[in-house]
Amino acid sequence: MKPNPKPGKNEFFSLFHQLNISNEILLDLAFESQLIRRRRIIDPIDLLHALCIESSQGTVSHNDLAARLESCAGKSVSKVSIWKKINEQCLLFLKKVFELVIRNKFIKNHPKQGLPLFNRVIVQDSTIIRLPQRLFSDFSGVGNGLSNVCNARIQGVYDLVTEQFLFFSLDSYSKVGIKLHLNLS
Repeated sequence: MKPNPKPGKNEFFSLFHQLNISNEILLDLAFESQLIRRRRIIDPIDLLHALCIESSQGTVSHNDLAARLESCAGKSVSKVSIWKKINEQCLLFLKKVFELVIRNKFIKNHPKQGLPLFNRVIVQDSTIIRLPQRLFSDFSGVGNGLSNVCNARIQGVYDLVTEQFLFFSLDSYSKVGIKLHLNLS
């Protein structure tokens, strides 16, 4: 029997539950970030699952997210509905989820008693994600004489002592200039 390469929703959220992050906490973060103001057809927890699963497979479209929501949550939504949800509030929601995951993962693996010796403990990382070619004018990547690739760079700086992001950005891979930048210090 071949193992399932795509984790199911229960397996996906069991990783959150291992870090003491319940669905209720995730829902509270969605309200706090104003991703949602009231419960509607697109559940923020289902959207988080769809975004993470689809992003792990590479290029994501609004159609892909709508299809993932329908297959995993049984809710039929349009790509326009998804497009309306992918906004600044969605980014803030994802940032809050990332902060919570980092905080709880750190607390689980390292008792906090050692941190007060320092005013700041900063963790910095970045990654490159491939985007659809139609976004090349906004997020150009690299190219050669045969092809061009559309990439974005995601960067984050997190302070383990204050338990918050100091900097988070989504930039074009090769162009100078920030497309989405949150200076959170």
